Amino acid sequence: VRLVDTETGVLQSVAAPTLPLSYVRGVDEGLEGELREEVDAARIWHEPYVLDDMTTGEGFNELRSVALAHGLRSFWSLPIPADEGDTPLGFLGVYTRAPRTPTAPEAVMLERARDLVSIAVDRAARTEQLGRLAMHDTLTALPNRALGVERLDNAVRSLPDSGPMVAVL
Repeated sequence: VRLVDTETGVLQSVAAPTLPLSYVRGVDEGLEGELREEVDAARIWHEPYVLDDMTTGEGFNELRSVALAHGLRSFWSLPIPADEGDTPLGFLGVYTRAPRTPTAPEAVMLERARDLVSIAVDRAARTEQLGRLAMHDTLTALPNRALGVERLDNAVRSLPDSGPMVAVL
């Protein structure tokens, strides 16, 4: 799963439980620019994408060579839709070690997995938003009383028992 960081606009790996860590790091650290350019050019954002054999085809040249070096031969991806706007949140990608296209049941399973990822990302964003609303004034975006009391309590607890006296105005 690769998602767009809302602050930087960079595609970042969020979950890759079975990919070689060196491949994930290589994409995150050095090949993200090519990935983003290819994603935009290949319209992966708006439709499923299947590269059934990485030894053939066009695009993703550097990524393809790194993937092949790790024994990855095919790549399938589905965009993760956003609630608003045309640009998806990112995409769900699947690699296989043998060149092939997904079967009909695999395509259905990928769509369901993509939908679950979309729900999880949306829920996390809403939870973060609710947490922010609970601790900040909606008009000024400044910390509210609840957050102020929480921060004050943490600061007082961190003081040594024999330390200086503290006053709050």
